[in-house]
Amino acid sequence: MHALGVRCSDCGPLCVCLQEREGEGQQVGKMGTKRREKNRDAARKSRRKQTERADELHEELQSIERSNSALQKEIATLNKQLHHYTMALKRHEPYCCLRESASSSSSSTRHSVSPSVGCYWDSFYTTSTHGKLTTAV
Repeated sequence: MHALGVRCSDCGPLCVCLQEREGEGQQVGKMGTKRREKNRDAARKSRRKQTERADELHEELQSIERSNSALQKEIATLNKQLHHYTMALKRHEPYCCLRESASSSSSSTRHSVSPSVGCYWDSFYTTSTHGKLTTAV
């Protein structure tokens, strides 16, 4: 309403009330434009951070998968070695003189095994300079 009690649309285009309202609208429009721009920038920044985080997680996933693969290969190698040594031990047991001396020491008649006699297994495997067992064959 106009100060004179008349509607502004009735006053005409030169009404002071109408001009004030248009000025407020322009200010609100500028503030709205700034707010939208600021919001757009914030959204862009948020999407960029989200993308960077997703990239980091993807790289971490790939690294963990590579590590997992390497560990699976190591497990397979160790299982093969375990099987190899278990089978070698089973083949050796019938010929083992140490097992014979251990079982006879618990019985009433004791057989002494000379320390120099050694075991068949000792001639089959030797210890390398790095402490790993290697075949002497």
